[in-house]
Amino acid sequence: MSYKLITPPAVEPIGLPLAKSYLRVDQDLADDDALINLLISSARETCENRTHRKFITQTVEKYLDDWPLRIYQPKVFIDPSLGLGGSGYGYPVTTWPQPQDYIELMPGVQSVLWVKYYPQDGAERTFDPSNYQADTVSDNLCRVMLNPNSSWPSDPLRSANGICVRFTCGYGDTADTVPKCVQLAMLYLITMGYEIRQPVNIERGVPSKIQETVDDLLAPEVAPVF
Repeated sequence: MSYKLITPPAVEPIGLPLAKSYLRVDQDLADDDALINLLISSARETCENRTHRKFITQTVEKYLDDWPLRIYQPKVFIDPSLGLGGSGYGYPVTTWPQPQDYIELMPGVQSVLWVKYYPQDGAERTFDPSNYQADTVSDNLCRVMLNPNSSWPSDPLRSANGICVRFTCGYGDTADTVPKCVQLAMLYLITMGYEIRQPVNIERGVPSKIQETVDDLLAPEVAPVF
């Protein structure tokens, strides 16, 4: 499983004027604009990686080697007269994989553009959208859900990256859709990069406190990894 960025965000969660104001840099002074823009993008990527989500709308692809499976372990009645060490309903040791009816995606999915798969013959095929729907309601568990009476294709897939799901994700198209705690965390990282400008031991002193504060600010937005 892997993700690939197709279309980056059109804007950043923190604009150059806001960053310069926070850094107390004169708006008319452009000498450090390129550096500050670099720090803005770096801070966003760092915070996105920590929260496992995208902030401003982006197009992303998820690759899978095979259609999803789940481990099925049926619950059966255990007769105490058999001397198996238990009674009532329990789980046997035997398990086996069963097709799972959804593909998990990263949080904050806005729409699923398509699902494609690549059989061993090398041809690219599109999975008919009538077979599935996009579950974008649960923010931390966005999924491509099979519709009732639908199933994943049975064609043998190529050995790697046989399935691709392309989707858009993010809080929204503009900076004002991004949570304020995320924006503040980015400003702290931008300030640390602009003011210190050298490798530091973040385990001691002010850099460590900044990192702790950034982690605290991002904590409400951290999502599970899928």
